Amino acid sequence: MNDVAREAGVSASTVSLALRGSPRISSATRTRVADLARRLGYQPNPLVTVLMQTRRSPRTGKSALTVGYLSFEAMAPMLRDEPIYAEFERGAFDEARRQGMNLEKLKVGAGLSLPRIDQILRARGAMGVIVSPLPPELTSIQLDWSHLAGIAVGPTLREPELHQVMSNHYENMARLLHACLEWGYRRPGLCLDSPSNERIRGQWEACYLREQTDNPRLEKVPLLKYDSLSAKSLLAWVKRSKPDFIICASPREVQGALREAGLRVPQDVALASVSAARAGGSLSGIVEDGYGAGAQAVSQLLRMIYGNERGLPEKPLKILLPAQVYRGTTC
Repeated sequence: MNDVAREAGVSASTVSLALRGSPRISSATRTRVADLARRLGYQPNPLVTVLMQTRRSPRTGKSALTVGYLSFEAMAPMLRDEPIYAEFERGAFDEARRQGMNLEKLKVGAGLSLPRIDQILRARGAMGVIVSPLPPELTSIQLDWSHLAGIAVGPTLREPELHQVMSNHYENMARLLHACLEWGYRRPGLCLDSPSNERIRGQWEACYLREQTDNPRLEKVPLLKYDSLSAKSLLAWVKRSKPDFIICASPREVQGALREAGLRVPQDVALASVSAARAGGSLSGIVEDGYGAGAQAVSQLLRMIYGNERGLPEKPLKILLPAQVYRGTTC
């Protein structure tokens, strides 16, 4: 800062105020100081920035390191009803408290538009944003990323491309198929709804098809993909393909169709989910580490903030977390 001040012919305090956009400094001076700072390669130290903001407002009781948590639960009931989404949030907020970060939840769509959220983030001096999973009809969001570090939880955000923390869906399917063999089943069939398949970019389908080709212990069962599932179409597939173990992404829908078709679980056919199982519950399948994903998102965002990484990343990373296979009473 002193280097910028000497080059500009002003005091270091003027440089500090100018770089913070203070109205006490003329716009011409602010522009000149900002241009010189960029030319000289000046970057503010985020730790010092937080310290100084805390000292200026010591009575707030909050950390000056503020980050937004964008929630879309107001736009889609599924984001309120499924426990995994609550686990994402709980992990993020617990880790933020542990790290001394002020994580603020902003509900998109609950009277808050994205432009309004942009204004709120700027007004509160937020340094970063965590984007929680999006509803099915949304694949992109627009914010001014120039002053923010950003990371997304899950694979649902397509544009812009941010760093992402998610479960390893491809590996999860492989683990579930191998567990199926260990449990004594030989004809697992994948019953997959198109929206779920699209949200994770076909990773379950790709692994299932590869395993059926490469694993001689698995008997080949044709994949059932659907946009709308009926008991009639499900029963026809079961009679034609004879799976002894159904793997699905939407277990409530599939269980309902099986009951309507007169098929019992697990007596007539076993059932497991690639993402919705919970340890201690009745449903078998993959138990994702939602809590760990939320906590990891906070840790990675802090790394970016401390490294002065702002804006969209040149090389977006995908951080893949392992999951567990759980055997409940549905198989």
